Amino acid sequence: MLKLKTDIVREKIDAMGYSAAQFAKRYGFPQTTLASWLTGSRNPKRDTILRLASALRCEPEEISFIVIRVKPEKVEADEAFFDEIRALLMRLSPDQREAVLRLVRTMAEDVK
Repeated sequence: MLKLKTDIVREKIDAMGYSAAQFAKRYGFPQTTLASWLTGSRNPKRDTILRLASALRCEPEEISFIVIRVKPEKVEADEAFFDEIRALLMRLSPDQREAVLRLVRTMAEDVK
């Protein structure tokens, strides 16, 4: 699932000199839909993020990120799995390992 970086989108709209309503009208986004994206109550689809990025004159990666959800019951506690994960993690730099750890923590929090 793609999630919008709402703070960055708001900053970019402000930097263009528009209110959210003016931006929505100027670039053809429904005002209520844009408002729901900016509050985080809804997330735009991939094609819409591409269109939004184009309107904001930026790359889609600047205004969105991917959220991966994993159901805990799908991961079995088998030694081979954890051995492979451990071996792969050891090939990463400390900063990369920390980034992986943050990602896994975020994924685990979303599962609740």
